[in-house]
Amino acid sequence: MEWAKQLRKYRSQEGIKQKELATRLGISQAFVSRLEAGQSEPGEALATQIQSMLLDPASRSVIEHIINNVRRNPHVAGLLRAETDQMRYIALSKGLKAHPQFAPVREGQTIRTEVAESGNELVSAVLASGAFSGKVEMIDMLWVVNIDGATNHWRGIFTPIQYDVQTWYLHCAMQQKDEDDYAALHNRRGSSLLIKRYN
Repeated sequence: MEWAKQLRKYRSQEGIKQKELATRLGISQAFVSRLEAGQSEPGEALATQIQSMLLDPASRSVIEHIINNVRRNPHVAGLLRAETDQMRYIALSKGLKAHPQFAPVREGQTIRTEVAESGNELVSAVLASGAFSGKVEMIDMLWVVNIDGATNHWRGIFTPIQYDVQTWYLHCAMQQKDEDDYAALHNRRGSSLLIKRYN
């Protein structure tokens, strides 16, 4: 285990100083400092204690809980992060992985805009909307995907989630629509993309 990185991350999530971590572990602040600097390794008993502390669900950040919940979700859903001019899958639900259209998709991959009608334009609009900077409450998107001769119609609700001052994610809950329902919804709305901004 990368003790230095894990302990710094834990302290950051907990918002505590080295002295508080030392108290929790029953060691000196100087030893915590050496562990975090990579200058020392914990003994077996301390390593077990640290692992237990790090694995405690109460020690996980909110985003780690969200990622775990997305992965367990039986519905089609995902967690996305912006990267320059694209969006990347951070977590995929069980339902998304089970859908034939998404079978080749893996966490860490970017969204395949080339398979969706107006895919590049929709992703560009989401990135430009302010969803990754706190200006958007939610995005309601319609899109059509053509893969290997199969056409799927989708509606997705994208909800921004702030992790820290600079990091935002989008939770996307997706629903497959039949062609007639999709057409009726699109005609009623008049747009593939509805963005609800904060006032």
